Amino acid sequence: MPLNEEEEVKKYCEKLKEKLTKNNLRVKILAEKSLNYRIRQIYKKRIPYYLVIGKEEIQSKKMKLIYTYSPNEISELTENEMLEKLITIEQNLKI
Repeated sequence: MPLNEEEEVKKYCEKLKEKLTKNNLRVKILAEKSLNYRIRQIYKKRIPYYLVIGKEEIQSKKMKLIYTYSPNEISELTENEMLEKLITIEQNLKI
């Protein structure tokens, strides 16, 4: 979920989407309307995890991975750490 409409953030989100999709993870970029609207959509569509990405996350090379049903459970991970965690979660769900 990009925090703003800046081109740098959009490009990074698209690049990240491609990388996650190549690893058989379902990804959707929620960039339209207000932040509150996007968060409501996450709950409504029962999306279990979401990433918050803005300029700060791009510069620090760490993004916030949030478990929807426990919003206080926020992990700040590098791109590779996040990818490994999501793949592990996906594999555990298939068992």
